[in-house]
Amino acid sequence: MGWTLGRYFFFRYVSITIWFFLGLLALVFLIDFTELSGRTTGLPGFTYGTAFAISALRMPMIMLQTVPFVGLFSAMATLVSLNRKYELVIARSAGVSAWQFLLPCCIGALLFGVLSVGVLNPIAAHGFSWSEQMEN
Repeated sequence: MGWTLGRYFFFRYVSITIWFFLGLLALVFLIDFTELSGRTTGLPGFTYGTAFAISALRMPMIMLQTVPFVGLFSAMATLVSLNRKYELVIARSAGVSAWQFLLPCCIGALLFGVLSVGVLNPIAAHGFSWSEQMEN
């Protein structure tokens, strides 16, 4: 498989992964903020700004737990979208094996995992400790 086709499959996977991650981030943030503000509304000195900050600080830890599912479902969505447009059929008819067009998704998932461990994990640990201090 040429670099052009591999890069195309890779960037399709990366863009779908980013959209899945951002969509799930927004959904989880809304749910967490609603739950936190409903639970702490009656406490003295607790504002919606504080609930917003605590919920924002807890987001990296929650998103770190969803990383494997985001990677899995974005790979599935990428392959389904490529199949619906018959791009996988054309690649197969051009002599590209299934392992060759799965390789860009595997490399993207590997990079996504390395970034989540190297970047998101320290941010999540620091933010979660701050949110615990703010909540107490």
